[in-house]
Amino acid sequence: MEAPTPSRGRVVTAGAVATAPVVLGILLWWISQPYPESLEGARGLFAPMEVDLFFTATVAFAWAAVSATLSSTLIFRARMRSVLGADFGRVLPLAVVPFTGVVFALILEFLLLGLFDGQLTTGANSIDITQVDATASAFTAFGVALAAFPVAAWVSNHVRRLSPADYPRALVVMVAGELPALFGLVLVFLALGSLSAH
Repeated sequence: MEAPTPSRGRVVTAGAVATAPVVLGILLWWISQPYPESLEGARGLFAPMEVDLFFTATVAFAWAAVSATLSSTLIFRARMRSVLGADFGRVLPLAVVPFTGVVFALILEFLLLGLFDGQLTTGANSIDITQVDATASAFTAFGVALAAFPVAAWVSNHVRRLSPADYPRALVVMVAGELPALFGLVLVFLALGSLSAH
């Protein structure tokens, strides 16, 4: 049996990194999949705008997975020679940075579903209906902020060389692309805090 070459192992690793957000996106979908029927079935308990909030959040979560996958793919495709060469250890961190968007989405999903669960379980109104629109807007802003990752990947790819002198510039660009997502996370986190009626 032929032993895997280092370059083959790097390609496999790159493929795993690029597809991991899709797996996490499927996990996000699987966790939230039962909720639409539950929310619409409890019509006396949930207002239509609360159901709309759930779907708005779901779109933001799905876009987090798409954004991370697109960003990683852009980086690996532009830097394939580096992946196969000695700079793989420098390319990998660039491609992993967009994962934070998916991690943020996972955290926010658990927080949101916790609020819906509380209302489904107790039958009491644990959600402040006056804050639903503001929370939906915050989720929309979070989704828009995630577009910074593919843009950062594209800009970072313009740093052609990954020499010790040039690599920090490429990494700083990717980290800068993370800042809007962090702002969106804080925005939604504060909105979810206001959404709770308790």
